[in-house]
Amino acid sequence: MAAQALVSSALARALAGASAAAGGAAAAGSAAVGSASAAVPSATGVVYFAALLGAGALFLAIAFFVFLPMLVVAPAKFAACFSLGSGLVVAAPAALRGAKAHAASMLGEDRRPLTAAYCGTLFLTLWASLGLHSYFLSLVACGGQICALAYYAASYVPGGAAGLRAAGGVAASALGSVFSSK
Repeated sequence: MAAQALVSSALARALAGASAAAGGAAAAGSAAVGSASAAVPSATGVVYFAALLGAGALFLAIAFFVFLPMLVVAPAKFAACFSLGSGLVVAAPAALRGAKAHAASMLGEDRRPLTAAYCGTLFLTLWASLGLHSYFLSLVACGGQICALAYYAASYVPGGAAGLRAAGGVAASALGSVFSSK
């Protein structure tokens, strides 16, 4: 509880300092602080964000370091752990922005294909491992899920999606030159 109060007061001081540094009239400064504080998540939201992101990272680490070596024997355990971790990572920003705002963002015009690709690979991973018990298809679906998750995370960074596309183009041309040289 004391940590939440400390984070809240630090955010309030940072907003007040930024408003004072920007200059302007007192009325304009207080209006800027009021509108900026609406965009700043609460301390509870930050704690939930960190908890969801940490739990997601933990499940992803367990999936890769414990269940990936056992993928041939137990594809369902790997896929369930991996999908749960991936889902927690995707759900983490909802704690900062709110569930409705996050869902609206994921279903927005520019992110709709990405959301469909992520959900499709998530369900394909679970179906391949739990329904088909196919370790090869589970691994392929997890690879697609990793790509969709990386693109999703990069889409929130300014210029991140374009940078990811450029890196993918460079990697594709490098692989093309390796395989065409034979």
